[in-house]
Amino acid sequence: MKKIFMTVFCVVIAAIAIIAIRYVSVISMTNTINPELTTEERAAAANGFIMREEHVFTAQTAGTVYSSLSEGDRVSKDAYVATVYNGEVSSDKLKELGNLDKKIIQAVSDERKKSYYTYDDSSVEGEIASLESQIITAAAENDISKISAYKARLNGIRTGDETYEEAVGQLTLERQAAEEQMGMTKSDIFTDMTGVFTTYTDGLESILNPSLTGQYTVEMIEGMQAPEKSDSTMGKLVPAGSAVCKVVNNHVWYAVVTANQESVASCEEGDEVKLRFKNMANAETTGTIKEISEPNPDGKVLMTIKSSVYFEGAFSYRVADLDVIFESYTGYKVPTHAVRTADGKHSVIGEIGKKRYTCECDVLYSDTDKGFAIVESSKDAENKLSQMERIVVGE
Repeated sequence: MKKIFMTVFCVVIAAIAIIAIRYVSVISMTNTINPELTTEERAAAANGFIMREEHVFTAQTAGTVYSSLSEGDRVSKDAYVATVYNGEVSSDKLKELGNLDKKIIQAVSDERKKSYYTYDDSSVEGEIASLESQIITAAAENDISKISAYKARLNGIRTGDETYEEAVGQLTLERQAAEEQMGMTKSDIFTDMTGVFTTYTDGLESILNPSLTGQYTVEMIEGMQAPEKSDSTMGKLVPAGSAVCKVVNNHVWYAVVTANQESVASCEEGDEVKLRFKNMANAETTGTIKEISEPNPDGKVLMTIKSSVYFEGAFSYRVADLDVIFESYTGYKVPTHAVRTADGKHSVIGEIGKKRYTCECDVLYSDTDKGFAIVESSKDAENKLSQMERIVVGE
């Protein structure tokens, strides 16, 4: 009896072992991954500065800086940008000048709109209703200057007299009187280029200049100190010869950076690249490599990248801590051995439920050293990877 029991026990153990082996074999035969899009990039870390065409305007005499412009305003060539009053001007007087300038600008803007506006009965009623609504809003905000301007326009529409020449003339006289009360001489500044206006300068404007491209070296850029954040000169008393404001070309700018030669070995002059600025919350834009220097003894190269894309950070930042991305591939990341090749075509195996499908694909990128590839469904593929529940990567 004992012998029979031992025989049955051994048979059961053997059966369990066979089932376990088969189960493990099935599990190991099929290895799958979820089809998730990923982006693989070839990039180089680089550091340096932003360079742009910019004109700094200085004070002819010591005095107080004033401008009716705001930071970042675009200005045209020969436009007024700032004034230096020969003396110390109170904040109240500067505020008075600012309010008068705002009224003049608003009046001129209204006149321009009027010159392009053709009224009919419905448009007149609509304009009146709009102005009445804006008066109510301005009253709630206690904005007296807006209320006055809206009422003047409303009266102009109702009386049929919308000429603002008298209003602008009167405001101009008031402004002249306000300046005369100050009893100071002044020096008005006009720009000789179009661009973006700012009262912040950093002292690198003449050092980092597009006209000097080709003269920079790795050592020069790496040895250059990042400027401290400057203060706005608006309303400040400045000495003669000091920087008052500047106008920056807002169409073209450059990144002058250094990088390890090995990391940019596949780059060439003329290549289009993506720039991701790590010191600007990973903001991205594009540019063209204009110059790559020969490596220095430390294996560093100097790169000059030109961009004609408007980029906010290019006008408010000087330091550039970025990644130069010269290759980018978006697709499905799979082991290289999961890609099958037959008759010059590539494919991977996908699964939906218990069924398998051959998915023709294009190999966008392959890294044999790391053993992976980035693939995407071929244009005419019958079975798309995006439709699969799983991708088979091992059997």
